[in-house]
Amino acid sequence: MILIKLNKNNIQGFTLIEAIVSLALFAVAFSGLYLFFGMATVANNNTEKRMYLNLLSNHIIESIAAESTRTSADILNPFTTPTQYSANLADCSTFDATDIRRTWCNTLTTQVGPFKSLTGEERTIEVERDGADLIVNVIFVVDGGSGDNKLVSTFFTRKIRP
Repeated sequence: MILIKLNKNNIQGFTLIEAIVSLALFAVAFSGLYLFFGMATVANNNTEKRMYLNLLSNHIIESIAAESTRTSADILNPFTTPTQYSANLADCSTFDATDIRRTWCNTLTTQVGPFKSLTGEERTIEVERDGADLIVNVIFVVDGGSGDNKLVSTFFTRKIRP
């Protein structure tokens, strides 16, 4: 059996000051990382919202284009009544349960959140005649999670020929 004698004067470790300084340096470095994590989370959420806005805008335009294949006597044909598809999607309760605009509004609210009446926020679909053609504009500007100064937007337009 080997006995080792420890000399208390030769044991080295961290002093209290060294431990406090290293903890302070770690706290400064971690707070910077935490700030970048928050910014990355907001950017990720806004990218996801923009993706949903783009998908829904394209879906709306394609739906209107598909409805244009109805007979010209059909009231649901957008060439017959273009105002049937124009809408402000800020309030879903303004549409009947059978109205396709209510479906679009509910999908928009589910995917990106309710309308918050922020400056610049907009949720409109405009369908208008341009001679024999239709012009469809879909404009979505929604809250990006940081108030009035951070909005997420998408603008789609398409000309539909009969």
